[in-house]
Amino acid sequence: MPLQLHHIDTFLDHIISVEGVAKGTYSSYKLDLQQFAKKSPSIEKITQKHIQQYIVEMVKKGKSPRTQARHLTTIRQFFRFMIISNVIKKNPASFIEMPKIPKTLPKAMHFVEMDEFLNKGGDTLNKQEKIRLQAIMETLYATGLRVSELTTITIQDFLQGDGQTLRVRGKGGKDRIVPLGKTASRTIRNYINNSRDILTPNCGDWLFAGYKGNPMSRQRIFQLVQQAGNRCKFKVSPHGFRHTFATHMLENGTNLRLVQVMLGHTDIATTQIYTLVQDESKRYTLETFHPLAKG
Repeated sequence: MPLQLHHIDTFLDHIISVEGVAKGTYSSYKLDLQQFAKKSPSIEKITQKHIQQYIVEMVKKGKSPRTQARHLTTIRQFFRFMIISNVIKKNPASFIEMPKIPKTLPKAMHFVEMDEFLNKGGDTLNKQEKIRLQAIMETLYATGLRVSELTTITIQDFLQGDGQTLRVRGKGGKDRIVPLGKTASRTIRNYINNSRDILTPNCGDWLFAGYKGNPMSRQRIFQLVQQAGNRCKFKVSPHGFRHTFATHMLENGTNLRLVQVMLGHTDIATTQIYTLVQDESKRYTLETFHPLAKG
């Protein structure tokens, strides 16, 4: 008998109603557990060996260490909840070693690249489209928002801070206040006054809306940023703005803890990766501009 699906449903109900996880996280957990259930016996009979074999099969299928680790994390949390719910007494996933994930540094743009992107990314667009693109790019760069967070911002989230801050709905339903620089604030106001209602007459309360009055989709924002990158002859994604924001903040002396708060990271260890990016940027600068590095 396979792993009972009603246990999975109970766990999923808990994480979305009690823990308030994001929809993307919920969907990921659901898919991972459904795949695991197909390969597992009933919950009372699952052992460490079953889980290890499941991971081995993922390796054989060419799944990345990051994907393996995500599945194992989901399985651990599921069994932890089953213990709390008195369904089982031991977590069979507790002592399974996590796959080693190779460290990859997030790519950040240099100041010159970002300046060119902000100034030339909207070339060939009409006036209103150019103003909107400028507002999107400057908001991402000034705040380090996730794209999913940008799509949920309303006019009131901007106006209630008198244009100096944004109220942001982060992961797990946690709100935070993020400061805006004068340039980004001015650009957003210009967009609201001269572009937003012309491009999307039925935009409702959303700051960046689609044509049907819904929030602009992540895919659409990605497309707009990618097209802007093509005009400047280099690749960039909306998430690249987040990496660049964090790197440039640290390079200019901002406290790591403050960057953590602005990015909405729960664990400061997640933010510390940008100190490595900062070191890489310093090395690039030295090798590029120092006379003794050009031999």
